[in-house]
Amino acid sequence: MTKMYPHTRFDLEQAIQGCWTIVDDLKIVNEFVLERDMTKDEISNTIVGLEFLYRMKFEKMWEIWEELLKEKQI
Repeated sequence: MTKMYPHTRFDLEQAIQGCWTIVDDLKIVNEFVLERDMTKDEISNTIVGLEFLYRMKFEKMWEIWEELLKEKQI
C-alpha cells in the first residue's frame, strides 16, 4: 500500500482507538448470539471475520508505530 504522506502520532492515536472498537463489536455479537437464532456456523463465521479484521487493524497500527519510531517521531 502506498501512502500519500508520512504518518503522524495522531495517525497512531487513531489506529489505537480503532482497535478498541473490538469491545463494541463483541457486545453486538454477544447480543445476536443471545437474542437471535444464530447457527454455530454463523457464529463461527462472525468470529473468524472479526479475527481477520482485527488482525489487519493491529497490523496497520504496528506499521504506523514502526514508521514513527524509524522517523524518530516518538
